[in-house]
Amino acid sequence: MTVKQSSIEKLCDYVGIIPVYTDIWGRQHFLTDDTRRALLAAMGIEVFSEKEAGRKLEELQDGQWLKGLPPVMVVWENQEIVNIEIFLPADQAENDSSALRWRLLEEHGRNREGEIRPADLAVSSSRIIGGQKWQSVVYPLSDPPPPGYHRLYIESMEKGWEA
Repeated sequence: MTVKQSSIEKLCDYVGIIPVYTDIWGRQHFLTDDTRRALLAAMGIEVFSEKEAGRKLEELQDGQWLKGLPPVMVVWENQEIVNIEIFLPADQAENDSSALRWRLLEEHGRNREGEIRPADLAVSSSRIIGGQKWQSVVYPLSDPPPPGYHRLYIESMEKGWEA
């Protein structure tokens, strides 16, 4: 049986607030909505109703898509391929002549770059933002960098993104 999450629960999931914790005696505690609201407020996200939580969640998700790339990607050692999610307006993602340049600046000084044709990539999801359709496409980067902190830049003719 699938339990339907409230908007506040979905918002907490999105920002990384777990719904249950285990205390030092091994007892589990489930968060109440008041605790969820307090934790969200501590993160600068004030919500007083389900409707507000739903709007805030949509606003945060839209904002993430408008940035073009996730802020952080975790890559495991010995991972052969890293799937990089790129958020683009659908007209750009579907345009056969549209190309993106990528540049990976590795922590230890190695730089790599290449070109991506979004129309050749798998679409993982889509959403409407401000009346415009956006798509999430997945670029499989082979030969991922070694462990460390690296910067990925992706640029189109109109815009650039960084992760």
